Amino acid sequence: MHFPWFDVDCQTSAIKIKQSHKQARSNNWDIPHTDLYHQAKQKHKKLGRQKQRAHFSALREKLSQASNSHDFWKCVIKPFRSKPFVLNAITQEAWESFYNIMQTPRVSDDTTFSGAAHPLLDAPFTRIDLLRAIQKISNNKAPGVDGIPNEFLKSLPLQGIDLLVDCYNDILENESLPEEWSRSITVMIHKKGDKLNPNNYRPIALLSCLLKLFTQLLQHRLSDWADKCSIIPEAQGGFRRQRGCDDQIFLLNAAINIGTRNKGKVYACFFDFARAFPSVPHDKLWKKLNDLGVSPKFIRILRKIYEKFATQIRMTEGLSDAIDITEGLGQGCVLSPLLFSLYTADIEQTLKDLQAEGIQITAQLALHILLYADDMIVMSPSPQGLQMKIRCLTRFFDLLALKVHLDKTKIIVFRRGGNIKKGLNFTYKGETIEIVKQYTYLGVPLSSSGLFHIAAQHFKKKGLTALGSTWNIFTRARLEALPKKYQLFQSLVTSTALYGAHIWSLRYLSEIEKIQYQFHHRLLGLPHGTPSYALRLELDRPSMTPTILAQSLRYLIKILDHPSARYTSQCLQALQARATYNQTSDPYNWFQQIVALLTQHAPSLSMQNLTSSALTQAMQGILDASKLQQRSEDINRVTNSERFNYYSHLTPKFQTAAAYTSVPIPLRALRLIAQCRLGQGTFYTPLGMLHINYNETCNFCNKIEPQSLWHILCSCPLNIEPRNAFFSSTQIPTSAEFSNILNPTTKEDV
Repeated sequence: MHFPWFDVDCQTSAIKIKQSHKQARSNNWDIPHTDLYHQAKQKHKKLGRQKQRAHFSALREKLSQASNSHDFWKCVIKPFRSKPFVLNAITQEAWESFYNIMQTPRVSDDTTFSGAAHPLLDAPFTRIDLLRAIQKISNNKAPGVDGIPNEFLKSLPLQGIDLLVDCYNDILENESLPEEWSRSITVMIHKKGDKLNPNNYRPIALLSCLLKLFTQLLQHRLSDWADKCSIIPEAQGGFRRQRGCDDQIFLLNAAINIGTRNKGKVYACFFDFARAFPSVPHDKLWKKLNDLGVSPKFIRILRKIYEKFATQIRMTEGLSDAIDITEGLGQGCVLSPLLFSLYTADIEQTLKDLQAEGIQITAQLALHILLYADDMIVMSPSPQGLQMKIRCLTRFFDLLALKVHLDKTKIIVFRRGGNIKKGLNFTYKGETIEIVKQYTYLGVPLSSSGLFHIAAQHFKKKGLTALGSTWNIFTRARLEALPKKYQLFQSLVTSTALYGAHIWSLRYLSEIEKIQYQFHHRLLGLPHGTPSYALRLELDRPSMTPTILAQSLRYLIKILDHPSARYTSQCLQALQARATYNQTSDPYNWFQQIVALLTQHAPSLSMQNLTSSALTQAMQGILDASKLQQRSEDINRVTNSERFNYYSHLTPKFQTAAAYTSVPIPLRALRLIAQCRLGQGTFYTPLGMLHINYNETCNFCNKIEPQSLWHILCSCPLNIEPRNAFFSSTQIPTSAEFSNILNPTTKEDV
């Protein structure tokens, strides 16, 4: 195994060792040749150490200059990858057999789609259309079989853009695509489990970048048409403009809040599909698009892309033979999520036509279903209503050839306390659907209580795991600059721990704060039990509350800007009305939790007539007030603390971080100073932990003085000899002067 710093110089040095070893052995290990061999080994070791130091120095420099996530990961991934990427070990025959079992044989589709051209879907592409599509494609993506990368397409001059527009318009007019566009390369990524089981691999398709740009043009057309004609139901939030996972989590949370009032229950079925995207039959998809009103020409273009689609699997020895893909939506194709949403577009109306009860949010809105692509929740306030909807969807799924994965399909009965009725049972095609107390929806764990306690525990654990991985990067990169560590903590840990936190974390701020406490504690090498408020003051770091508050306010502003027809807007209005009507604290009402935070920092802001513009204008002041309040509370706690009253004398003003934290010193020196200031007598040394009880008098002398750090270093007679090595008799600091020593401002002071 070669280390990343093992370059040509190291290789040359290693060759010299072999040569000198061979010469020494051939000369019976006489003294001159043996000495030359040992010298070669010593030089090689010295060179290795130099190269290692130079490598990590360059790596630290790159990390310190990384201005975006791409630059950072470029520095980190290769040097710190825990295990190398290995191609799948499954044979080509096994993959062919797997695909043959999972798919039906290719059948010629003779269905004719004809009719008038659509002014939006079938109009020729323009330069503006293509430039809009090019803005959407990303750099650093592996190309397909043609080898043309996105960077080439993005750097085309205007003449090249116009030539490409003409090419795509020719395809649109003649409905004929290059054959290479119908072939992809599939890289199989092992997830977990048996490496010889094809089901344990995630396929990553490398499509032609020219095809991806063309489908991006089609996606824009089809999406604009679907939005203009309101084809996709409002309940579908997957891969749509100005929508995201947090919207669906917010809607579910609002439905639980409203549906469980007055001892009500929300019966929710979380459907899981077996290979939802890969199992869509092409003939049914084209018919569905035609029924929805998609133009015949547009359907024929889509069918042309899919009719000869094939893939080659990347093996250890090269590419496999082409394997036909006869059904399903294109893996890695930007059109696939939109096509699936259109394929299932009438599902919400199908449930409404049942006349079964939904979760009544307002007089005009009852929620029956929530979707995010193929993630689906069906809801009802009664068990009879939910079973009726399940029976209806059984027929709906059969018509679309969608298969439900019953082992992963679960039901939760959301309620505010109490047990569910004995004998409660729900079935799908005669088989029982399991009723559970917990379920993870779009990455957020839910519990039958409707509260987010298990979500807080889950994300705290994920944050601490991310902190461990990030610390490994700190250690292996020998990164010592605190600002860069703060930046990486924010990028890698905070982003992981605060996923969706604006919805679930407002009642669990103290739980999430433990992640940052662990980071500060580990950074300064302090014992457990060191107060978090002292750590924040020492490093001049705010708590995580302002970050969560900012995240929550941005989301609230986003919802306030939504049109009134959006479900999110209607749910927010319902929560606002209930918060106004019910003055007592409601742990389920998200808006009331926001109000509780806002009233502390913006009492003049009207919560009943809240607007996005007013909140945007007040937001920075609210965040500043939140940080100032937290800082004031921290200072008061330090000042009034019996254990930490001496700390207020070390840093009486608390205006900035302790000066030594900005001095470029080794981590061990930083930690030693922090332990002297905040360790309460606990010191971690190479020989183990040393603890000094500051509340006791010294047991080794007769001065009857407290066993403080100043006494041990500057006063205790037992330590005269080591003291004289550092201080002359006239330089020994007094107790008051000792505080200045613990406030070094330069490297020389340290």
